[in-house]
Amino acid sequence: MKARFLLLLTSFTCVFLSHSINVWSQVQALGTVIGNQTVVSIPIAPPGYPTAQALVYYPDDYFLPANASKRYPLFVFMHGAGEGSGTDITEVTNTSLPMLIKQGLKPYGIDQSTGDTVKYIVVSPHCASCGSNYSYPQLQYTIPYLFTAYRVDTSCVWVGGLSAGARGTWSVVMGNAVGDTALGKRITGIMPMANGGYDNMLASMEPNLDTIARRGLNTLYVIGDQDPGYNAIGFLHTRR
Repeated sequence: MKARFLLLLTSFTCVFLSHSINVWSQVQALGTVIGNQTVVSIPIAPPGYPTAQALVYYPDDYFLPANASKRYPLFVFMHGAGEGSGTDITEVTNTSLPMLIKQGLKPYGIDQSTGDTVKYIVVSPHCASCGSNYSYPQLQYTIPYLFTAYRVDTSCVWVGGLSAGARGTWSVVMGNAVGDTALGKRITGIMPMANGGYDNMLASMEPNLDTIARRGLNTLYVIGDQDPGYNAIGFLHTRR
């Protein structure tokens, strides 16, 4: 299933975090439904440390008794810096995919081998009051947790985001140390928008990116010539 889907998630609208990150109190209670998405808790550190919040969109047939054992592809959406300015997770729905879901979009793909409609679980972490978004140091705990907390088809897992969220998207497949490819190898594809990479880590993390790209990582990458990371776009060309 890894590469058979034509994603119809609709176009996205077009800093660095250390290993430790402040976790601010959130104003929305867990279980609150905001724009067709439910507030949930997610880990961003090892067990015993504070957790963060995310919005999860469930496909409209997720809770049907007949589908109790059905698994769904996963899309992890990473917001931009502007949606990480406060403690109210509602701000995540101000733009891009979470906003479209709020407006009624039901994310799905088409299995190109069968023509079947494939519905996605969408999880949008909220980096409260951080002025950016999470990256590998946090997502190495978040994404594996999602595989067990929800009925995820782990053969079809996408990560995408815009601006600071695109930086976090790149970080998932670049890792934090040479050889640190366990998480990246579990990702089917990435959709970074308007960010040129993961900080200035290409030189050191190049072996990781090569390893994962050669496994068939699907990439839809969009960046404008006025985006800060534009000059880094060349590194992608060397990995075709």
